[in-house]
Amino acid sequence: MKDKKHYKLTIAYDGRNYCGWQLQKNGASIHEMLMKAGRAFLHDDFSITGGSRTDSGVHALGYVALLVTSHRLDSYRICRAFNAHLPKDIVVHKSENVSESFHPRYSSKGKYYRYTIYNDEFPLPQYMPYSYYYHHKKLNVAKMHEAAQFLVGEHDFKAFSSKKTSVNNTIRTIYSCSVTLDYKYIYIDIKGNGFLYNMVRIITGMLIEVGRDKLEANDLKKILIAKDRSQATKTAPANGLTLMEIYYDEGEA
Repeated sequence: MKDKKHYKLTIAYDGRNYCGWQLQKNGASIHEMLMKAGRAFLHDDFSITGGSRTDSGVHALGYVALLVTSHRLDSYRICRAFNAHLPKDIVVHKSENVSESFHPRYSSKGKYYRYTIYNDEFPLPQYMPYSYYYHHKKLNVAKMHEAAQFLVGEHDFKAFSSKKTSVNNTIRTIYSCSVTLDYKYIYIDIKGNGFLYNMVRIITGMLIEVGRDKLEANDLKKILIAKDRSQATKTAPANGLTLMEIYYDEGEA
């Protein structure tokens, strides 16, 4: 493609009907849906690159992808054009011109995930698709927050990664990890320079074990140091997880 234009797309989606961002054989992906929508008005004169893999069933509010095309379109028209051809559970809500050096994955400085738990005796059906309904007992949020602080900083998170992970380097930096209560919702907000496959869901699963008094807060530190995946046995369901934002240097995007 000659005279290519680069656009940063910010995308929100409900992940229930998809197998994640990446193209898969076992179901529809977010990337596949965007490519189909793009062909409707850009034909074959474009490419779309994602900023992160997301697990099957995980949601996003601030997913970032890069659109490269020789077509000249203003940002508003790009959003409108994609959304006219996308299913209603995927929305491109922002488009920006970026330089050729911008890459949605390699230019990223970090990601922000939120895991939502609905902790009550009975569920609210309107919110269940986007939260993990935990009704077995009231979770100790203060204890969960205390445990989460042991994860902040640069660590080897091998114990908190899926056995399916294909990466050799399991060292990551967590900038912050908080656990807060709002009415009957427990929010686990975690920001870091990168995350391993299933890492946030495994961390959440173990924090729930702390909250239900099956583990002590400093047990997470012991598991982290041991680097033994068999000690971190719980993985929270995908439907409670949302990719909130991918961070970039100011002015780079």
